[in-house]
Amino acid sequence: MNLDVVQFLQGLSSSILVSISVFLALTISYKYFQFHEKEMLFVGTSQVGIFSPWIPDAINFVSLLISDTVIPPFLVFLIGYTFIPTYLCFWLLAFINFCCNKKKKALTYFTIIILSITQIIFLITLCIDTNLFGYHHGPFQISFSLPMTLFLMSLITLVVSTGLFFAQKGMKSQNPNVKLKSKVLFIAFIFWALGSVIESSFYLTPATVLITKSILLSSEVEFYLGYIGIKT
Repeated sequence: MNLDVVQFLQGLSSSILVSISVFLALTISYKYFQFHEKEMLFVGTSQVGIFSPWIPDAINFVSLLISDTVIPPFLVFLIGYTFIPTYLCFWLLAFINFCCNKKKKALTYFTIIILSITQIIFLITLCIDTNLFGYHHGPFQISFSLPMTLFLMSLITLVVSTGLFFAQKGMKSQNPNVKLKSKVLFIAFIFWALGSVIESSFYLTPATVLITKSILLSSEVEFYLGYIGIKT
């Protein structure tokens, strides 16, 4: 299969995006083994999750270059979307531990129960019919069903709202380093949401691919600086 310009750009940029995401996730998760802070393990795992929709694109890009084949729609949705409830659970558990002083245990149990049920529903739905998630057009294009679109929009809203709340709380810290990192994280969550919404809302063209991936790659750099890399 000969890749056109849009497909090549989408595949290459998705591969870069996923590679950085995995590196970032491992780097953050490593802090757990250094300091035994389970929140860092939760955040690291969730970092893979917020970029998981681009993993099938990266796999298809490599597969096309090596063997001129693509993975079937079942695997696209399994790898990229089915386990989003689990990734979301990790992020919300981290958020609860960082930001919620009252009813922490109740919120933790509620989150685990609700998202475990959601995860089971996703797995059953995938096994029944992948078209309930959406339609996979070619190696890099998906048209989501209405329920999936609503879920993804709700997901973005929830992650961004909790992320911005988390960042704002850090901005109130008396520690200049924490305050600076929190400002960077605030920008990171906004850029991630903006890039995700633009890519899911517009048809892929060279311009939209370059714009969205630039925004998303910028968010990854900001996530790294916000969680790990800035020292004052």
